[in-house]
Amino acid sequence: MADLASRAARMNSAPSAAELRAGIRDAVTTVVPSILAYGAVWGGLARQAGLSFGEIVAMCLLVSAGTAQFVALPMLAGGAPAWLLVVTTYIVNLRHYLMAERRYHERGPGGRRGGAGVDPGGRGRAWTGRAGASTLT
Repeated sequence: MADLASRAARMNSAPSAAELRAGIRDAVTTVVPSILAYGAVWGGLARQAGLSFGEIVAMCLLVSAGTAQFVALPMLAGGAPAWLLVVTTYIVNLRHYLMAERRYHERGPGGRRGGAGVDPGGRGRAWTGRAGASTLT
């Protein structure tokens, strides 16, 4: 029980400078290379599909769902109307409704609904949980 109390106290304290540097280092070494690889692949496919540089930049700025970008490429190359792109993007992203529904019924730390999120202690650690259980990562 004392371990649980000390763990809760650590979660509610501000991160140390070393923890902050470690978090930034982890993000830079994993997230940034992934974004660059994704952008290179998508940009190459977009050029191959016939999009201009301006169209590629506009799509990157206006479309936030990566899946929608990949789905739209062959449709744009084939001359599909804009309304069909919008409807197709909506259908492709319906999976988010299913994931949100699943997460709503799970419980996280303290019995709160929503099985994934950020630790309320403000340390930015993600937590996931199953009904009746909680796991801080």
